[in-house]
This record gives sequence, C-alpha cells and structure tokens, in this order.
Amino acid sequence: MEAVAETGRLFVRNLPFTATEEEVAAHFAPYGNLAGVFILADKATKRSKGLAYITYALPENASKAMEELDGSIFQGRLIHLLPARRPPSADAIGANGGENFNGEGGVDGNFKRSREERLKRDAGTNRAAWNSLFMRQDTVAAAVAAKYGVSKADLLESGENDVAVRMALGEAQVIADTKDQLSAAGVDPGVLEAAAASSGANANKTGGLPGVKRSNVAILLKNLPFESEVTELRGLCERFGGVARMVLPDTKTIAVVEWLEPGDARKAFKGLAYKRYRHVPIYVEWAPEGIFTGDQPVGTVNGAPARTPKIDGGGLGLQKMRERDAIVNAKAKNSDDDDDDDDTAGDAEATRLFVKGLSFNTTDASLRAHFLRAAAAASGRVLAATVATQKGPGGANLSRGFGFVEFDSPGAARSAKRAMQGKELDGRALRLEISSRGGGGGGGGGG
Repeated sequence: MEAVAETGRLFVRNLPFTATEEEVAAHFAPYGNLAGVFILADKATKRSKGLAYITYALPENASKAMEELDGSIFQGRLIHLLPARRPPSADAIGANGGENFNGEGGVDGNFKRSREERLKRDAGTNRAAWNSLFMRQDTVAAAVAAKYGVSKADLLESGENDVAVRMALGEAQVIADTKDQLSAAGVDPGVLEAAAASSGANANKTGGLPGVKRSNVAILLKNLPFESEVTELRGLCERFGGVARMVLPDTKTIAVVEWLEPGDARKAFKGLAYKRYRHVPIYVEWAPEGIFTGDQPVGTVNGAPARTPKIDGGGLGLQKMRERDAIVNAKAKNSDDDDDDDDTAGDAEATRLFVKGLSFNTTDASLRAHFLRAAAAASGRVLAATVATQKGPGGANLSRGFGFVEFDSPGAARSAKRAMQGKELDGRALRLEISSRGGGGGGGGGG
C-alpha cells in the first residue's frame, strides 16, 4: 500500500448515507486544495454506500487531513480514514496492451493513443482553454444557410468581397437565436456569458482558474456538427447514466446535458471528451453552476423548444383532455389538506412517497428526474425512485402503473408531495401519498 504522502488520496468509511459530495468536500477543504471527491454509490439504486475517495492537490495536505480527521465526527457519525491506492493512469492502462488502434504495435500507434489519452486526461483541468460560447464555424455557416434558405456554397463562394461581413452578421444572428432558444428551454444565457468572460485568455490573467463555480451534474457539449440529432446525442450520453434533461437548440452550436447523479456526469465527462461524433470530436466543459433557471417548460421536446408541440391524449380530443386533467387536478387539490393531516398524524417520520397513476412508459430515471427540483427546493435529495413492474409475455418487465420515491428526510417527502400533487409526468396527472411501509395498492397507469 502506497503512503498517503505519495498519493495524496484518502479512503473514507462510515459516511452518512445522505451526505453529498459538496458536504464532504467542505469538511475536508480546510486542510488543503482538493483535486477530487468521489462518493461510491450502488449502480442499481444510486444510493450512497457510505464510502468515498478524497484526493488532495498536495500529498502533504492529505497526510495532515488524515491525522486530524481520522476518528472525527461528521454529521453524527464516526468516520474512519485509510490510505487509498493511486488510481491507474491512462498511460499505465495503455502500456498493458502495447497495440495501436489497428491492432498493430508501433511508435505511430502508441504516439496517437498517448496523445488522445493526454487530451482526455487534461480535459477537466485545462480550464484556460475553455470557452463556454465556443461555436464551430462550419456549424455556424450551415445554420446561417439554413436560416435564409440558401446553400452553404452560395453563402461562402459568391464572387463578392463582403463574405466576411455577411458571415459576421450571420454569426451574430445565430448567437441571438441560440440564446433565445436556450432561454426558452430554461437555460440562463447570462450565466454562459459570465463563464465565457472568465475563461480562455481571461483565465490566464487569474492564474488559469475561472471565477465561475462549475456544476457537478451539467456538461456543455461543443464543436457539434450541424447534422447533430437530439436522439443520437441523448443515447450517447445515457450510456454513462440517467440523463435528467438535454437542451439542443436548432442552431446545433451547443448542447447542455444534465445527469441525475454526479458520478455519472464525471464518467460522461471522461468518456465524451474528444470522442468522435459523426466526423468531428466533441469538446466538453463543466457547465456553470445555476445554468438552469427552473424546470423544463411545457411545450418542449427533450429540453429544446418544440416547433410544433405534439399532443397525445390517447384518442381523446384536446378539449376532453383539458376537462379530464382539470377534474383530476381539482380532486387532488381538494383532498390534499386531508392527506396532510393524515401524514402528520400517522406518517410524520416517513420518507417515501407512493406514486399512483404512472404512465406505462415512465422509467425509474424519468420518475426520479420529475421529483429532483421539488426535493432541492426543500433542501433535500431523492435517494431512490422505483417503478413497480411485473413479468409480462416473453419475460419482459412491464410497469404496474405505480411506484415509489424515497427522500432523505420526512420534511423533503412532505414538501415534495405538496408541490407535485396532481402534476403531470408523461401525460399523466400523478396522485401522491405518504408511504411508511413502502407498499400500497396498485394505481392505474396509462399508455
């Protein structure tokens, strides 16, 4: 086992299961600058295992923290610190194979591989190269051509001398359109502008560290081609974990993706950095904190403004849909006060909600994402979200139309119940009840 003075890395045991990475970082930060905090979570439930890795920028700070904090109390629990092994480097992993991408050994293949691995490794630390408003010029030209109904060749290869002027004016229009669509989808363009102002050349004036705090769940995808598709990008991102939302304007110049869990976002950052998508590499950057202004607005598709909102009422007309939803919401509202009395009397310590009326298309990830904002508003967290299933024909898991959402505190559960009662998810108005036993009667679902 390597000494802490060599690795600068600590393994922490017996953490509270509700502790967040931000809270753990705040506990260890007084002893030196942190290079990383990673809480281990169960892959299936996303619940914390009560274990974490802490990495300091300077190994001597890790030694001091271990000496002072081993056996200390953190959020009511006695934590235990151990030296942690140094994580395997990309170079070491590559050395084990000794082959290039074509399956042949050689200097050229090793050089190319080591260069790409170095780019991926430095993607999260080379912040002086970040520019939050970076736009691929080829994509800008294609967006301008599409906006005015001309070909890119006509735009760039006319015999006039004002091509640069027209491109500059077109780029200004593309930027304006991008900001408008991001704003309509719940993204704050002002936060992006502030991040851009503190990155790039300006970052060098402040020691290469931007003055904008970065999110640990949201990532900017840049250098995208104009042919980018929301479904393709979302599928690419969901390989690393549940995606809460994705915003891709029609200009295709930038995408904003938010994951449900910080651990999944970190994996996505490493996996997507310089990954080739269609014919170009993807540039990634941690999004500024507070980039989203609120929940995904009504009338959007995958977080991006919908040109023609699709209304699916299961065969009902629009007026009948509205009448049905009004009745459901009114019933939920009228009975909410009575339910709150029952909750206070019998389930004061319950942290789980019983969710009825789920669409048969609702997944665990979408159910969890639906309650994230309500939990955050009550200073709480969603620990788990599960859609009840049963075996169908061919062994497939089919939704039973109800599920459970567990929070980190009774107050967060009650607050989420009040805030989300009657709200729609996948076209269905949900009915919420406090569940102290994790069970309940079946609720009708709908396709």
